[in-house]
Amino acid sequence: MRTGITRPLLIAATLVLASCGASGDAANNDVATTPADEQTTSTSPDGEVTSTSTSPDTTETPATDAPPASSATDPCPEVPMPDDIATTAAADFDGNGDGDNDTLTTFEAEGTWWMGVEWAAGGSGWIMLNEAESMGASALGGHDIDGDGVDEAFVALAGPASGVIVQVFQQDQCGLKPILLQNDKPFTFPVTGTAGTFTAAECGNPTDITIITGSVIEPGTVDLERVSYSFDRDSGKMVGEEGTRDTVDIDIADVSGLQCGDLDEAMSQLG
Repeated sequence: MRTGITRPLLIAATLVLASCGASGDAANNDVATTPADEQTTSTSPDGEVTSTSTSPDTTETPATDAPPASSATDPCPEVPMPDDIATTAAADFDGNGDGDNDTLTTFEAEGTWWMGVEWAAGGSGWIMLNEAESMGASALGGHDIDGDGVDEAFVALAGPASGVIVQVFQQDQCGLKPILLQNDKPFTFPVTGTAGTFTAAECGNPTDITIITGSVIEPGTVDLERVSYSFDRDSGKMVGEEGTRDTVDIDIADVSGLQCGDLDEAMSQLG
């Protein structure tokens, strides 16, 4: 179930990934260019300082002294939210694999964008979305990209004028953390579309996520570049493969958008 979705203003192409569909080097994890690691002070959404930590690519998770927990017998604590927030989107997903719908939300508090999860078993956690800047973010929902029975969380960040940047998160004890590439940059990708070109993503055919860059040669004929990524459970990171390129006779609607379960429908509601 989704409520209160508003279309975030989309920023210019500075967030567009550097050749996300390129072969060879693109598979070597250059999916997005983000700022270098920096030491940050973590706070809860209501402004209370919780810890100082180093967090990759300006995405930081407010720390908690609570022990790891994800079940009703060992519940997560409730992380307080500020009273005056503007929630832009909410979506159901099963973020811990217990079969119950957890709730993913995005909201702004005092100029900072956050994404949070409210666990059906009790408790909540929040992560700061510095990449969203002042332009906004929208929770899309969840999809199990690696077949382990646990949904990963997808959020649409402000992005190029023709679309958005999608970032993927996973459960981290009582909260969420970004899924990383082998070079420790967050796994992000654009979903865009113009009259003749587009970028898209496809889940589970045959790898966990395939990033697609396409250009229309003529109606019904599309030039496609594909770079596939699989989630490596040993390292906990996305591993890219060598890209491929071919020309196919296909309807552009069959290969565009975010084709990961119900997430394409969620994307269509952003406009």
